[in-house]
Amino acid sequence: MSTLEERVKQIRAANEKTIRAQGFIVENVFATEDAAGPDFNYTVGLHDRGLPELVVLGLPLNVGHHLVQEIAKFALAQKAMGNPLPTEVQLPQFSVPFTLRPADPSKAKEFAVDADVRSNGAAAYLQIMWPDKHGRMPWAQEAEESFRKAQPVLGFIQ
Repeated sequence: MSTLEERVKQIRAANEKTIRAQGFIVENVFATEDAAGPDFNYTVGLHDRGLPELVVLGLPLNVGHHLVQEIAKFALAQKAMGNPLPTEVQLPQFSVPFTLRPADPSKAKEFAVDADVRSNGAAAYLQIMWPDKHGRMPWAQEAEESFRKAQPVLGFIQ
């Protein structure tokens, strides 16, 4: 086995240990020349706890990581208390509320590859949506095209 294969195996084992301990991990993915598009973050492992995986697109990776991590912790706490997850979340660390919208799994899994593989294609997804500086969401008619491209909507399921 090559050194790279051994390292990948070690990382996967460490990820599984973290998922068992805290219920999820957050994957951070940045765009490249070969894979153009927005940077994004997503959870892996919430499906095991009966929750949808979370995806956020277009934020700086460190901000997205923190946001996804905090909402995942909030989701696990809500589930433990028997409460449903609200569609609006205001976290004390962030100055704006976030909207949680169901995402079409066929679109979300294009981003959340490890979550899809780990759940054998059974995961549901919530997209964490964030407003622009004027409080508009990307589906608003007044939203700028650059904002819409930074945060593509992953096909809401109503």
